[in-house]
Amino acid sequence: RHACDYPALADLAPRLVRELLVLYASGPHRRQAGEWLASTYQAIMDAAKALHGVGLPALAYTHVRTIAEDLDDPQLRGLGYWMRGQAFGPGRRREQVAFSAAAAGSLEPHIGEPGVLEAYGQVHLNAALGAVASGQPDVADAHVREARDAARRVSGPGSPWAGLWFGPTNVAVWSLVIASEKKDIGAVDRIAGQIDIDVIPYAGRRAAFYSEWGRAVLSETRSRERGLALLLKAEKLAPHRVRNHPLVRDAVSSLLVRSRREAGAGALRGLALRMGIAT
Repeated sequence: RHACDYPALADLAPRLVRELLVLYASGPHRRQAGEWLASTYQAIMDAAKALHGVGLPALAYTHVRTIAEDLDDPQLRGLGYWMRGQAFGPGRRREQVAFSAAAAGSLEPHIGEPGVLEAYGQVHLNAALGAVASGQPDVADAHVREARDAARRVSGPGSPWAGLWFGPTNVAVWSLVIASEKKDIGAVDRIAGQIDIDVIPYAGRRAAFYSEWGRAVLSETRSRERGLALLLKAEKLAPHRVRNHPLVRDAVSSLLVRSRREAGAGALRGLALRMGIAT
C-alpha cells in the first residue's frame, strides 16, 4: 500500500481478505483480525481512488463501518468516517462537509482513546477539502484550524495510525492542497517550501505531495517546467500511483496539448507515453 504497488496489492488482497474473514469469525483473535481487515480494506480504497475505481471506495468503507459497529471500537469507527469522507465524489462536496463535521463531533467524546485524536483531525481535513471544493473557503479554513490544533497534540512529526501520519506535516500538506483548490499558487509555493516531506516514511505519501504541488504550479506558464519536474519526482517515488491517478493524468493531458513546441516537451511526452495518453 505505502509503495503504491497496485499490481501486487491486487494479487494479495482477495486472498488476504478471505483468510482474515475466517479468522475474524472463528476465535479468540477477533479484534486483531478486525483491525487487519479494516487496514486491508483501507489499502483497497487507496488503490481504487488512485485508479479511478468508481464504487469500490464506498464498498470498502461499508465493510469497515460494519466491523467497527460489531466490535464497538471508536478507533475503527473513526477510520470508517475518514474513509467515507474520502469516498464522496466531486458532485457531493457539500455532503462531504456535513458528514465529516458530524463525524468529528461524534468522535470528540472519545478523543483520549488510542487513534481517535488522529481520526478526529483527519475527518476535519476531509471537511476542509469538501468545503473549499464547494465554494466555502471560510468553512475550509475553520476545519483546517481544528485539524492543526489536533496535530499539535501528536508527539513527534506524525502518528503512524492507519498509515495517515497525522501531525503538523500532514496538516501542512493538506493546507497546500486547500491553497491549490483556491488557485493561490503563491500560497502553494510558500507552504511547500516550509514542508520537510521526508519526515513521512511512506513513498506514496511523498509522491502525493510532489504530484499535488506539481499539478498546482503547472497551471501557470512561468512555472510549467518546474511543475513537470515535480511530477517526474513523484513518478519516480510511486510510478503506479502517479501514472494512473485521474487528476494527474488530466493535468498532463492538458499540458501536452499546450506544450508541443515548448522547451521540456520531450520530458512531458515521455511521461505522457508512460501514462498511455500519448502515442
